[in-house]
Amino acid sequence: MVPRLRLVFTLVLYLGLSALTNIVDRLLIEVKFSFPLVATRKFVNYAAVSAACGILYKMGYLRHKPIPMKSLLLFTGAFCADFMFSHLVLRSSSFGVFQVFRMLSTPTVLLINRIYGTTESGSILLSLLVTTVGLYIAIVRGYEGTAGTFLFGVLTTVSHALYFVWGHAILTRNDIQPLQLMLYHAPICAIVLGFCALFIDDKKSLFSFRPTGLLWIIFIFSCAVSFALQWVFFLLCKRLAPLSMCVFMQFRISLQFTLGFIFVMSFMEFANVLGISISFIGIFAYVWFKKRDAAQAGELAQHNGKDSDRLNVLFVREGRGEV
Repeated sequence: MVPRLRLVFTLVLYLGLSALTNIVDRLLIEVKFSFPLVATRKFVNYAAVSAACGILYKMGYLRHKPIPMKSLLLFTGAFCADFMFSHLVLRSSSFGVFQVFRMLSTPTVLLINRIYGTTESGSILLSLLVTTVGLYIAIVRGYEGTAGTFLFGVLTTVSHALYFVWGHAILTRNDIQPLQLMLYHAPICAIVLGFCALFIDDKKSLFSFRPTGLLWIIFIFSCAVSFALQWVFFLLCKRLAPLSMCVFMQFRISLQFTLGFIFVMSFMEFANVLGISISFIGIFAYVWFKKRDAAQAGELAQHNGKDSDRLNVLFVREGRGEV
């Protein structure tokens, strides 16, 4: 029961840190931070995470553990590609269109699992379809963009899915802890994002940027939040299978929309209410079907005289195989 409670606590902590990140973004808007410098901000965050991991390593709180360079570069490359293509989509289209490409990461993970020989039951597939359709109804109000937007959207969908798949693989196959992965992942991301900032961010805003004392305080706080969010994300990435991670991210989107309408007191259209309700039904159905499949797998393992860990079957394994 303790591992299950620990997992629930980690999920809630990630949701809280995500909400805190949104609050930091609003604070940056209040102090007139130029959001064309989004890559620069990401670079600063990852440079700070790299420094924090380096300090923990020097103090002996973090041990070195070898990681295959190919796996590390693939995983880090997927993240950087996801960030860059997402930025390009948002520059040429609306937030709703961007979220559609994000939602398509779920069927992409299903396709990747299928390539690796993993299949899902019809009930699981139906629950995923219901969730995706619900979010589509709640968010999308038409397509705005060019052919380039569509291309960048497809690329961000694929890179986002691979980020989940390779993240789970590198953490579980090499049996490393999240902080150990951050020790190598963050410096590479900082270098790549620092280079990309010269091309993605507005150069005039970049070189004329003069932060105030208050902005520095918010920036330092955002770096601390970024460190915590990255650590918790890797904890989940190790514990949850890629498909379950996609569903959790869809739950986060639905929850953010719901809380946003409640606390901001903005007008909620019928399509928003209907779509979010449908998405929650799909998400809870997914969890219920996963529990059912886990129970059946546990009974089968017991019948065969094998030791069965139900939580591992529920959250780590997908269908009848593993990625």
